[in-house]
Amino acid sequence: MKILKPNSKKYKEYKKNLYLTNIEKEILIGSILGDLYLQKTSIYNYRLRFEQGEIHKDYIFHIYEIFNKFILKEPTKIERINKLGNKNITYRLQSITHSEFNFLANLFINDNGKKHVPKDLIKNHLTIRGLTY
Repeated sequence: MKILKPNSKKYKEYKKNLYLTNIEKEILIGSILGDLYLQKTSIYNYRLRFEQGEIHKDYIFHIYEIFNKFILKEPTKIERINKLGNKNITYRLQSITHSEFNFLANLFINDNGKKHVPKDLIKNHLTIRGLTY
């Protein structure tokens, strides 16, 4: 687990050396069609947020393994009580804010700030790997 303070010199240097591989981009394109949430945290940049139910705990840890260079801590277990009084357990992970995620916003976020599926997605962006995620 990496322990870096967000405004420290080491953190800023660490972020400068981060990039997404083509495989990671494929996975993110597929994931945003599912449950990946793209969160705008600054004027220019985004971060990723994944949340899965307890039944998919292994999947969320798999995602963490793939993107751990962008994620500063392991998935967090969240327990909530729903309206019926039942306990609901999910696992959440959240990336750092980074310009590498802007390509997703350019593809999937429209001018009104809403998520949409681009017309050319299947032809130009979606791969078999992305579809599996």
